[in-house]
Amino acid sequence: MKLLFGTGNQAKLSVMKSRLEKLGIELIGLSDLKAEGKCIPEVLENGNTPLENARLKALAYYEAFQIPVFSCDSGLYFDNVPDEIQPGVHVRNVNGKCLSDEEMLAYYTGLARQYGNLIARYRNAICFVMDEKNIFESMDLSMASEKFILTDKPHSAIRKKGFPLDSMSIDIKTNRYYYDLSAEELEQFAVEDGVLQFFEKVLNFKLVIENARKYVKQIFADDCSGHDYHHTMRVYRLAMQIAEKENADMLIVQLAALLHDVDDIKLSPQTHKTKKNAVDFMRSNGLEDKIIASVCSIIDAVSFAGKDSVVPGTIEGKCVQDADRLDAMGAIGIARTFAYGTRKGRKIYDPDIRPLLNMNKEAYRQNQNSTSINHFYEKLLLLKEMMNTETARKMAEHRHVVMEAYLEEFVAEWEGER
Repeated sequence: MKLLFGTGNQAKLSVMKSRLEKLGIELIGLSDLKAEGKCIPEVLENGNTPLENARLKALAYYEAFQIPVFSCDSGLYFDNVPDEIQPGVHVRNVNGKCLSDEEMLAYYTGLARQYGNLIARYRNAICFVMDEKNIFESMDLSMASEKFILTDKPHSAIRKKGFPLDSMSIDIKTNRYYYDLSAEELEQFAVEDGVLQFFEKVLNFKLVIENARKYVKQIFADDCSGHDYHHTMRVYRLAMQIAEKENADMLIVQLAALLHDVDDIKLSPQTHKTKKNAVDFMRSNGLEDKIIASVCSIIDAVSFAGKDSVVPGTIEGKCVQDADRLDAMGAIGIARTFAYGTRKGRKIYDPDIRPLLNMNKEAYRQNQNSTSINHFYEKLLLLKEMMNTETARKMAEHRHVVMEAYLEEFVAEWEGER
């Protein structure tokens, strides 16, 4: 796999190349593209966190070159200072002024004197844009530096231009300046190993997602209730669209969307409570307990349950729930309603059977003597107002209008008016 690392720093590029080559990743940098005569866009790094800046750069470079790209960014954080003077991504900018190396030394030695030697760490972030629909990012602590001391007494002999704070940095374990440590000792502080772990997870997750697609295709191969493989894939695509707009964790959203129906109470009542199908699949694919718990929590909350419907506690859950509800609306929702009604032996319509409104979860699930047309009033027409995200609310508007127009036409034809 060929990737662009969104940096012009050759030293960073060289180190990252050595880390990622074991994954079969061929890395190029911005200087390589510049040598080919390509224009490198200027990216305004005005984010408030390392992750926001990494995202700004990766998206800009992907838009410019249309190749897979990742960018990194970092911020400096102290354990023992007030939030308002945390440097974060603004290490060199203080009170609106860009500091010189000497001004930085003066400012940070002053902070170290004021608060005692500062316990510091660099938080690092990465954003990887594989394509328009697959964007992966992290600011996990595995990519953070080891904690170190920022002292008020800079190293007496060594300064490196552009990196003034390095002369103030002391290893906590040995109480020695970083400049006095050997190359082997400094290697243990490298954050590139966290980037390596990030890419290992991403590449493994791509395989897991492909396995999940195959798994749901097998499980729903004979479904005729409107909960077939194609429903799952539509929910998957919708959830990805929403998650991208809502800045959700794409990995969790993808997995939860693909597995959201495998333990549905309507389709697999014997595994609904334990989520056995989803859990067994995820464990067999080597996923961490933390991911399994997150996905199961989303699956548990996704279904409509009348007035007892649950609002998921995470943005990832909200994205998946919105996607599932959108697929119950519009032209697709109309088709699925009659497919499910046929499977359940329901009448298309009976004027003598009135819709039951404001049902709780138990009443909704036990409502057997209903009709397919009643389902619109008992559930589908309620969904527009139940969307969690602004993205889904906009998408739901048109689908809601389509259902209203269909019902108006249905009633008119039923009464012989058209």
